[in-house]
Amino acid sequence: MDHTRDNTMMRMQEQKARAKQRWALFPWGQAHRASRLTLMLMGLVVLTMTGLVKPALAQEEAEEFPPNPLELTEPDPLLPQPVVDRPFSPLEIYFLRQALNRLNLEAQAQLAAGNKRQAFEIWYRELRLRRVLGYQEEVPALGRVGEYAWSESENQAVRLITARLEEIEADLQLQQPLNFTLLLSIADSYRTLRNYSAAVRLYDQILDQARASGDTAVEESTLMSLADLHLGWFYYAEAAQVYEELLQRARQRGDRAREEDILTQLAYAYQQGRQYEQAIGILSQLVEWYRETDPLKLPELQIALGNSYRQSQQPAQAANHYQSAYAAALAQQQYGYASDALEQLAGLYEDLNRPDDALVVYQLLQSVQLESYDRLGIMEVFSQMGRIYQEQGQTGRAISSYQQALRLAEQMRYPGRVRYFNEQLTALTRPSTDSEPPAETPPSEDVAEPELQENPPFDVPSSDEAPEGDEGEAIAPNDTSPLEPVRPTPFDPFGPP
Repeated sequence: MDHTRDNTMMRMQEQKARAKQRWALFPWGQAHRASRLTLMLMGLVVLTMTGLVKPALAQEEAEEFPPNPLELTEPDPLLPQPVVDRPFSPLEIYFLRQALNRLNLEAQAQLAAGNKRQAFEIWYRELRLRRVLGYQEEVPALGRVGEYAWSESENQAVRLITARLEEIEADLQLQQPLNFTLLLSIADSYRTLRNYSAAVRLYDQILDQARASGDTAVEESTLMSLADLHLGWFYYAEAAQVYEELLQRARQRGDRAREEDILTQLAYAYQQGRQYEQAIGILSQLVEWYRETDPLKLPELQIALGNSYRQSQQPAQAANHYQSAYAAALAQQQYGYASDALEQLAGLYEDLNRPDDALVVYQLLQSVQLESYDRLGIMEVFSQMGRIYQEQGQTGRAISSYQQALRLAEQMRYPGRVRYFNEQLTALTRPSTDSEPPAETPPSEDVAEPELQENPPFDVPSSDEAPEGDEGEAIAPNDTSPLEPVRPTPFDPFGPP
């Protein structure tokens, strides 16, 4: 049997040898072995390349999506390193807080030196470490750094801080009872970051809770923040609605100082929102208020009241308040408000197609500006008078007014105004192509309502009695001879500055 087994094994070896010899005789056999080697090599190459490409892709992704600087978790040397796992001690927290305050000061110094990038890197580090101290310290810090980010147009920092605030808010909303102190701080931070919708939503939630719990202090502070937020975003109607509620609260408890502030804000909201009838009511209350307490504020309020009457198409009342503002301002030597009141009144008369009354007011305005040494204002009044005379066809008076305005513009070195006045004078002195000179345009018919028609602007000489300029002689630019003002005063607008 052993002999038979040996013979069988010998035959099997001979068959394998002959098969290998036959396979070697055919070229595709060698090709097959070669292809197998090629595939193996290619596989190794692919694996190698895959290993090389993955880090490259990761690097590109890291460059495109950089890590959040508020989320980094590397160890920081400012953090205490206890030997055992335990909470930080009060002393360790104290030293950490002091170190973070120093980081804030360092960041402010870097920003003041113009190193904005370094400043925000330091602030990012501070914010990362503030997390250790809890939301009570992290949220105010986020709002503080967010204000710098907004003012410096650091849009990425604004987005990162807003996202972190939203994350904290979401966590706080899940806690019971709600921490409304922290939520109010987050709402204030949203307001700082100009996230209007999020701030309004959170203020409304806090307001509802404060009303439900009877917390009047939180309720009023939230209402004030909400009103200021609406006003800052030009939602004047919404702001006025909240201010009205605040006004009622201040009156109920007799808080006169608070009532004064709210009335001022409410008047502004109504004026800016073009709710002029409501503005008139609030401004009238303020006028009566300051008539007793602070008359120095009356001219400004009377002008604002006149503007509201003018916008609500009540010109007679507007003119009365402009005149009252002028009289009060002049009595208190507030020449700026006196000039403003007269400018508004002259504009009102021009709107009513009453150029002669406007000219009288402009002459009076010149006397006020002479008192206040306002050379620029005098130049502009001459310009307005020249325009009105030109529109009326009173060429000589128009030329005289433009010449005086030109001389002031040259003395004050305003090339744009010099060019404009020269253009007007050239147009007025250009010879007419008609055989006969054009007739002067008669004054326009009065279109004001009867109540205003019977209300002359002031008891001053009319435009016909005003000194008339030289009809034909032009004043050379280098002519420094003094011109007579409308009303004699020691101040010469054409003299040296």
